[in-house]
Amino acid sequence: MSALRIFKPGRGLLVIVTVAGILLACNGVIVGPTDGTVYHLLGLVAVDPNIAKTVAIAHVTQDTTVSTTSSVKFDGLTLSFNSAPFVGDSAYSATWNSAGQFAQGNHTLKISDSTTLPIQQITMGLPGSLSIIGVTPANRLSNGSDIVKLDWFGGTGASGFVIAAVRTGMEYTGVGYSIYATSMSTSATFPREAFYQTSPTTPDTGWYHLYVYAYTGAPDSAYTKVILPVGFPSQLADNVNLTKLKGHVGTVRLAAYDSVRVALLP
Repeated sequence: MSALRIFKPGRGLLVIVTVAGILLACNGVIVGPTDGTVYHLLGLVAVDPNIAKTVAIAHVTQDTTVSTTSSVKFDGLTLSFNSAPFVGDSAYSATWNSAGQFAQGNHTLKISDSTTLPIQQITMGLPGSLSIIGVTPANRLSNGSDIVKLDWFGGTGASGFVIAAVRTGMEYTGVGYSIYATSMSTSATFPREAFYQTSPTTPDTGWYHLYVYAYTGAPDSAYTKVILPVGFPSQLADNVNLTKLKGHVGTVRLAAYDSVRVALLP
């Protein structure tokens, strides 16, 4: 995979639907001759209401060589190779200026490449909308060692949740802190190190944006660092295992962010 380039959208809500997002089930549809060639897929579908965009992105290789001739479609809509804003990233992508481009529920990703890769079909589930309904401390002021907790509502259909924190102005740059919620409960607490990124003894002061992600499948963690306000904490296990196609994909839907200020209190 070629080096990923940082894409910094403006303020707002970025709804990204990337071809590595929520994967509920997958079925291969073989419609022609096959050989020993194996393709590899990684990607994600993300919906981010903070910048009002939906993005789908997929990276496809034939054996170990980047495939530039594949047909990649999400719900029948074509993902273009090396299109803006991912020019030079050797990826297929599509961007929609809406967080409502795709409804909650199942969607279809289809990949093919002439006679070398007959149509491979993956069913991906997109979680329902979600929102942050509570922040602890309630006054949104922390000394860096106080418990900072998020409570949220929604995300129907998700297989898991991620919470993330990043100092304002640094969103979508590949920095920040994120962690998987340890259960399917709609509440999670940030560990102390989320606000001690540069020193183990002194907190990084300032305003932070706090996020909750609902995900399904195994979104590609490298692309989440490019597309989401904060990337995923680690890569989940591969979930695409068809005869001619391997890899991982998933979907992510974000809640609108909330905030907390970290300050050295007397």
